[in-house]
Amino acid sequence: MSNVVANCGEPTHVEIGGRRQLDQFFIPYHVGDGWLLQGPFIGEVTVDVEEWVYNLGPTRFMRILRFENGILKSIRNGGYGY
Repeated sequence: MSNVVANCGEPTHVEIGGRRQLDQFFIPYHVGDGWLLQGPFIGEVTVDVEEWVYNLGPTRFMRILRFENGILKSIRNGGYGY
């Protein structure tokens, strides 16, 4: 996220939310001199979601950047800016 701000500047608008999803995870446990993973297990996790909107003016489409847990997942066009 900090790289995006450094390269693109601050967004015009930010929406913050979250969603629950099923995910697979493993549990590490110690055996002798090493570690093993037990699983996989399936459980619900919360994903932090932020959508940043960049308004590029009335002659260009807005850009909507979607971050999940701080990682950029998608960039899509919105309508014309203002």
